[in-house]
Amino acid sequence: MKKYKYLLICDRRNNLIYGECIEWELSKFDRDNIDIISGKLKKKYKYYIMSINEEIHTVNNQNITFSLGDEKILFTFSESFQDTIYLSDDEELYNPLIDHCTDINIYLNDKKSELLNLEWLKENKSLIDDVEKRFNINLEKNQELIGSFSVYNPIRLLIKIRFTDKPRKNEDKLPKSLQVSILDEFDLYKDTCAKINIWDKDDIIQTEFFKTSEKIFDFIAKEYPHKIELIIMDKDRKIYKSKHGFVRSINFDVNIIAGSVRLENGKTKSLIHNTKLSVGS
Repeated sequence: MKKYKYLLICDRRNNLIYGECIEWELSKFDRDNIDIISGKLKKKYKYYIMSINEEIHTVNNQNITFSLGDEKILFTFSESFQDTIYLSDDEELYNPLIDHCTDINIYLNDKKSELLNLEWLKENKSLIDDVEKRFNINLEKNQELIGSFSVYNPIRLLIKIRFTDKPRKNEDKLPKSLQVSILDEFDLYKDTCAKINIWDKDDIIQTEFFKTSEKIFDFIAKEYPHKIELIIMDKDRKIYKSKHGFVRSINFDVNIIAGSVRLENGKTKSLIHNTKLSVGS
């Protein structure tokens, strides 16, 4: 059974400014409840948040209509495309599902270029701040979201990669033993093949292969990785990709106020001590 999770933001004339729908297959751990919440935003905009059992949007030619009882929200798009969003630190598309790769259908408004001009952003600064505060969506940073509606169909694989030989405190070594854990929530990908690449700064220096049906895969890296990349193929289709680096150390240049002295003219001056700190190896 599927749940359809909507977030819709529209103006006072019920024209959609931003919208998303997540098609979520219920697992045994999910609550089968119906939630419908609406409210007002800055600049007389409004929002709807829904978790319901059926789609409320219909696509007809280049128009999308959202039916909310007696009320309707309208959206006209000029182009649409399909894509897959992966979990990678170089991924550009916005993904509301931070721990899932997801297929996506995107519909773009024919007035998108008008909406994205600097004047609109300036005039609606309070709205943009309100949306970020309430929904953690930064429309100023992700301007491609303004004037769009997206339908997300997440790929229900949860992958965890961890070191199993983390050094003890004050132990001078870098971990190399890695474990990949795979949760296939609906057992849809039993026969798929996974590939894990170990990167230094510029190149792949090691590749390991395993079946997702193994659930847990342990191996030892030749070197401490700069980045780890995991790719899962279902026949000829890439259904999962993650690629992330590791922060080995952080350097700080810190000014510390160590007290104050009184000058001859009676004024007080702070004593500032500059120090450099490093966290990590």
